[in-house]
Amino acid sequence: MKRLITARELHVFLTPSEEERVWAEEVTDSDEHRIALLPALKSYQRMACSEGAQRAVPGG
Repeated sequence: MKRLITARELHVFLTPSEEERVWAEEVTDSDEHRIALLPALKSYQRMACSEGAQRAVPGG
């Protein structure tokens, strides 16, 4: 059975680090693109972490 994620887990897993924010600024050309990229990055990292895979992005 799948459990719900807590507010603390959301904060811990989905808040980008300073390094990730800087990287996102470098690889995007607008706020809208950064807003789309950062949650995708954090979701990817969480999936890779839960599967035991190496992360191929900043902070990994």
